[in-house]
Amino acid sequence: MSRLRELCKEFRVGNLQDLTTEVQFNEPDQYLTDLLELALKKRRSRKADRLIKQAGFPVAKTLEDYDFSPITFPESVDKEALISLDFIERKENVLMVGRYR
Repeated sequence: MSRLRELCKEFRVGNLQDLTTEVQFNEPDQYLTDLLELALKKRRSRKADRLIKQAGFPVAKTLEDYDFSPITFPESVDKEALISLDFIERKENVLMVGRYR
């Protein structure tokens, strides 16, 4: 096992070594920042995938295939506001209920 892989394991950033070639090196601070941001992005993506799988949803849905025609939005929200996903940064929940097809 390489020393880099050992260190990644010790710091619990196991996939960091695999990402080293995905980041362009311009200067040390930029490289390390970009590398850690990429690792964090991938970690969050894996966590989201794991939680979605664990939730046991019968079918994965996206906004692209969601039928908005029967939806009545409250005055404070419209379709465009929902699609912009700004509610995520505000840490707000959205619940969309409809028929399963």
